[in-house]
Amino acid sequence: MLKSKLPFSIAKKVCTLERCTKTGLVLRKESMIDPLIFFTAKSIHMEVSAQTSELGQIQDWKVEVNSSRDTIRSMQNRLELLSSKKSDEDSLAQIEHFQNQFIRQLEVSDEMFHDLKQCAKKISNNGQLAVLHDDRPVDDCATMEDRMQTFRKLYNELQEEFNAFSAFS
Repeated sequence: MLKSKLPFSIAKKVCTLERCTKTGLVLRKESMIDPLIFFTAKSIHMEVSAQTSELGQIQDWKVEVNSSRDTIRSMQNRLELLSSKKSDEDSLAQIEHFQNQFIRQLEVSDEMFHDLKQCAKKISNNGQLAVLHDDRPVDDCATMEDRMQTFRKLYNELQEEFNAFSAFS
């Protein structure tokens, strides 16, 4: 019988059924379980489930960032085609603006993807990084979610602005 680590015993009687490997008979086994040990095992299971959920979310964000990279490259190609047709000063200024925006958005995408990978590694290693980076700290999942919302907002604004520009060309 297990003894509870608490000053009073709150251990519970638990019945389990087990099959005997030699005879194949089902045996009823009674034992005492310490709720503290059970709670610890349950909380470890919940922690692993949370990690799996966060890792799945980060994987989805990585796919989204990669998709945005592809779309930005596609918009760059469309901009090149538009630049060959436009020669007025206003259009050239807009083209330069979009070139700069696309370059910057690709840089942000690269940083975001890197940070998502680092965050996933940190979660997989129970909060510890395998390799420390001196350039900036690794964000937690909640902070990455905020950053992803900002990333989406800026990316969507750029895409809408470029689509409006290219529609008039």
